[in-house]
Amino acid sequence: MKHNINLKPFLVALFMFSVLLAATNGAVFAYPPETPSQTLPEMPPPEIDDSISAAELEDLQTVADQKGISLQTAIDRYAWNDNFALAVTKIREAFPAAFARAEIVDAGHAWVGFAGSAPEGALAFIDTFSSSYGNISVEVRTNLGFTEAELQRAIEAAHYAVLNADGVSDASTSFDFATRQITTSVVLESTPSNSVLSDLQAIAAKNLIDATRTDILNSIMSSVAHSAHQILGGDESSTEHLGGEVFGCTSGFATKTTGLVRGISTAGHCSNSITDDGSI
Repeated sequence: MKHNINLKPFLVALFMFSVLLAATNGAVFAYPPETPSQTLPEMPPPEIDDSISAAELEDLQTVADQKGISLQTAIDRYAWNDNFALAVTKIREAFPAAFARAEIVDAGHAWVGFAGSAPEGALAFIDTFSSSYGNISVEVRTNLGFTEAELQRAIEAAHYAVLNADGVSDASTSFDFATRQITTSVVLESTPSNSVLSDLQAIAAKNLIDATRTDILNSIMSSVAHSAHQILGGDESSTEHLGGEVFGCTSGFATKTTGLVRGISTAGHCSNSITDDGSI
């Protein structure tokens, strides 16, 4: 049996290839054409004494527009915040056994605190910041009696010790830095009594000591209070926490689980038990 082969499609394709080859002077191109890779320029790491970059200036202009203030006012209030935060980060990383807390108070004031005396290296970071922002007053507070890490462990230990105690259905723990007071508010399954609250306070204090050291109660107090609310966490608010706060890590936006547990978003490397403004 003979088979008839139609060569027309083959001849047409061969003709079109010849035309294409002639049009390109014999050059053969890969399809699709390769896109040249783009290499982003390497940016130097930020430094404590960096000046305001063009990108930061645009951000400050946006802040000024949103707040209805002048660009200069926005610069005076916010331009130095990142530099101060970087100085604090370097102190925290270099001297974890000494660093206690730092805070931006207002447009012209901030402070850095230490458990005992301030290490010379930590003071050097502060001096580097002050050399570029001499109009900002940075107070060095010493002998606070606890480190940032100890405080975080103390708050966490007191909170979960009370929350997991028999008869407690909910708990919320906060820390008042001015009074050095850890307060755990509890919702109890039955009518509260003074003895129940005293027992819970003893449990909180014991776990706080176990998580830190025996003399920590000389610097941090712990108490337990009964709450009349059945669900703890405070009122709904979009202004209670602001993104960018430095509190061991940096805060993002506020969150709330389907179980009505509130929290703050952070980077993935941050601890789940970290606190913001004393609240766990």
